This record gives sequence, C-alpha cells and structure tokens, in this order.
Amino acid sequence: MGIEVRINQNFDFARISRRLLKLAGDTLSVIGWKYVEETQKAIKEKRLFRSRTGNLFQSIQALPESETRVVIFGAGKNSHLEYGKFLEFGTEGPYVIRPKERKALSIPTSKGFIF
Repeated sequence: MGIEVRINQNFDFARISRRLLKLAGDTLSVIGWKYVEETQKAIKEKRLFRSRTGNLFQSIQALPESETRVVIFGAGKNSHLEYGKFLEFGTEGPYVIRPKERKALSIPTSKGFIF
C-alpha cells in the first residue's frame, strides 16, 4: 500500500498556518476556562480553602494574552489580591505575625476565638 501526496502550486501555507494558530489559541482558551471552572468548583466545595468574602473566587479569570498564551489571574502570583498567592503557593517559611493595633491577635475559630 502506498500513499501519494501532491501539493498544488496555489496552496496557501500562510492561510493554513494562521488557521492552525487560531485553533491553538481557541484550544488554550477552552483549557484556561476549564481550569478556572475546576478551581472555582474546588473553592465552592471547600477543598482548597474556606472563602469568607468571595473576592478571590470572583477574581479568578482566564484571559487570552495572545494567540498562543492564556494567563490565569486571581489565585496565583499575578493576582491583584495580595493574599491569593499565599493561599495557592504558601509562604516562604515560618514567620512571626504581630498585631497592628492591639496587644494580641484574635483568630476566629468554629469554637470561638484564639488570642
């Protein structure tokens, strides 16, 4: 069995290349939004963290930056919310938390507060 491939002289490689690039970009957008949906689902199910205000949940987005790049904002290093990166990646190591306005910190728990 043999295969013969013939390319017509008027074959427009540039047009096909542009179409393939668009398909790749569309695929990246779908993958990006699927990631966002799965992340939001995990947040709703409290598998990642407990959301108190919903701000981080609402900020998670997939934005096409170019035809070959989709950027996820909200839960990572590029977040406009300062605490998003700590929830996703953790802190660099142990550190001391000091109260800003009072003598002690109060941390809410299900059974009350820890001071």
